Amino acid sequence: RLEYVPARTGRIEVEFRMTDKSFHGAKGKLALYVIAPKPTFIFDIDMTLSDCPEWLVPLVGKDALAFPHSVDFVKALDQAGFQVVYMTARDDALDSITRAFLTKNGFPQGPVFYNDWGLTTKLERDMLRSKNHGQYKARRMRDLMGAGIPIVAGVGNTPTDAQAYTEVGIVSYIYKNTNDTIPPGSVLFYGYQDLAGKVLTPTQLADHRKKAADGLQTLTFEHRDLDAGELRLYVEGARLWPALTTGPVGTARATIFQIAKAGAKLSFEGRGAPGDSA
Repeated sequence: RLEYVPARTGRIEVEFRMTDKSFHGAKGKLALYVIAPKPTFIFDIDMTLSDCPEWLVPLVGKDALAFPHSVDFVKALDQAGFQVVYMTARDDALDSITRAFLTKNGFPQGPVFYNDWGLTTKLERDMLRSKNHGQYKARRMRDLMGAGIPIVAGVGNTPTDAQAYTEVGIVSYIYKNTNDTIPPGSVLFYGYQDLAGKVLTPTQLADHRKKAADGLQTLTFEHRDLDAGELRLYVEGARLWPALTTGPVGTARATIFQIAKAGAKLSFEGRGAPGDSA
């Protein structure tokens, strides 16, 4: 178990060494991306930012061109104080290609979430079918919301993107650059100058900021005879993943983001010695 308190937001590279003698001084590296709980936009990559079909990504993805004005749009959101998160159906084996594309084209830094597809588990096998990619994105966004990240909108180009965004209750902006039928409930756009006119107005930016502020909730609760690190908190059955912040003895606190917060059902569970309770 490693415990580390980041000193700042952004991408942080951490080197560590195992001090237990049984590990023979083994060393390792990891990269963390620490993001602040500020209004967040989710961006798909393939055929949303990158003008490269998914099947060509392993071959030419790092040299792909960005769609006209897409970099300016994402930069404008970043400069307006919004957090940018990239969420792709690509497997993480394509991480270096993906980051090369983002860096080369000048997109703002941000965490990149990858799908996990393969042959080992049923979930991995399901992700080999593109019709299931919306399930993966919805699951990841719920995790982020449960960790207190106020996601207010998503930008994509497929029906599964629209499905994921509407499923978690955020504004869905869909780039209509294919003949796919987009389910109702999304805002369609036909280029990034068009999208800028729909998003980057003072009124729209203020509306997104308000949604983020309204949805953030800090819950303080009491527990008895339990390690707060072993407590689990659920909102409408969705698990919240953040480590809970302990307060005075017997209390803990979690900050979450839930857009549809009125009447939400909260539940707790904990693990401890027999007779312990939360």
